[in-house]
Amino acid sequence: NSIQWVGDDAYIKTGQPQKKNCYTIDVDGGSKILVRTSFYYGDYDSLSSPPTFDLLLDGNHWATVNTSTTEAVYGLSYEAIYTVKSNATSVCIAQTLPNQLPFINSLEIRSLLSSMYSHVDSDRALLLATRVTATANDTPIRYPNDVYDRIWNPALGSLSLHFGLNVTSNNAGSVDVKVEDSPPEAVFQNAVTTTTPTGGPLQAYIMLYSSSLSLTEAPIYVTTYFSEVARLGSNQKRSFQMYVNSNPVSNPIVPPYGSVAEFYLANTTASSNTNFTLKPTADSTLFPLINAFELYTSAIRLLLEPTPKTWRDYLRYKADSVHCSSGPGTRVNHQHTRGI
Repeated sequence: NSIQWVGDDAYIKTGQPQKKNCYTIDVDGGSKILVRTSFYYGDYDSLSSPPTFDLLLDGNHWATVNTSTTEAVYGLSYEAIYTVKSNATSVCIAQTLPNQLPFINSLEIRSLLSSMYSHVDSDRALLLATRVTATANDTPIRYPNDVYDRIWNPALGSLSLHFGLNVTSNNAGSVDVKVEDSPPEAVFQNAVTTTTPTGGPLQAYIMLYSSSLSLTEAPIYVTTYFSEVARLGSNQKRSFQMYVNSNPVSNPIVPPYGSVAEFYLANTTASSNTNFTLKPTADSTLFPLINAFELYTSAIRLLLEPTPKTWRDYLRYKADSVHCSSGPGTRVNHQHTRGI
């Protein structure tokens, strides 16, 4: 993906083994960044004993990482978007059980525009649950097609359709993507819509899966993207609304041709039992469609981070091997910690 690799001296500190091992990355104070971490056990230590440990973001608990010997080829990935409190950010892995040694395979930092994902409090982090797009194949979209290196996965596993699924190509020569959260033009090459038997009622709907959320209700942020795939005739209209469970939460959405309509939902809670549904309005002659959507939780309220100097005073870790990259951000790859 044309991301260039560099040495790791700027990110690595070594010292006495600690139970918490951290990376500290210099960033502009008050900037908005995307942080992505990846973990793939792969029995790297030949012990067949995948560890469980905590992941921390600027000193705040982010997630509990449960690695496995049967994990998928891409392993586990965690992604957060947030506004940095000081002129550095830190990502830590912390031991929580005896003889369970934390490790990290990759750490990536990307800069975002301050106007992106702005409908949540600046002291909260957005934790990615799902980001998908309609594609005609199984290849994710990311950098360089997305300059912010967000990973847009194929939508076939994340969209449920009442009467079936249809991926339709967009015949617009180009799509103006100047909307608030800056989606890449590549995610508008196709759209997902529904199908129904000839002469059947216009009742097909699109359900956005929320199975990546927890069973417990938590604050969320949802953003959805729509672009009409063809220039409609004078007697055609595509209009629909978003529902949460059985309650409408949007005005009618009419996807524009050659540009993008974005609808976001914030300041609400949801769980894996919540239904997000796109249903046609009474005057619509066409089924709903969607090009892409993102689903985040915003349950973490970030506490004020110590200054970078303070972090460097007490964050010490010992790494066997770390490799870093630069490109649209920073990547640290393949760190295995010892003696924690």
